[in-house]
Amino acid sequence: MTTMRRATPFSDTLLRPAGPVGGIINREQLRRITAKLAKQITDAQNEARRLRPAFDLDAFDGLVGPRSAETWEGLEVPQQRRVLDGLGVRLRVHPVARRGPGFDQSTIELEWVRTGD
Repeated sequence: MTTMRRATPFSDTLLRPAGPVGGIINREQLRRITAKLAKQITDAQNEARRLRPAFDLDAFDGLVGPRSAETWEGLEVPQQRRVLDGLGVRLRVHPVARRGPGFDQSTIELEWVRTGD
């Protein structure tokens, strides 16, 4: 159950009459019920914020599955950067020391910038 769905019953309870149909509660009961539920709602919302990914999941659309390489190739550079940022990876391309044909892998640096929180 997601945290936001867990918070919903608290909100619903806060809005629903506290006693049996036609029942009456006094001001002190209402104050205690409201305080308890407000704290539970706040705690659940804080937990949902804490667990929410710190990156845009939409950046990963189409990047899982057999066509992920094709999707990656079709992305613009800013879109590729969003994906790398979401993964917590920094990519640096250093100046090339030599000229000519071929790919110099030593000019590429990948660094993990995000650790498990």
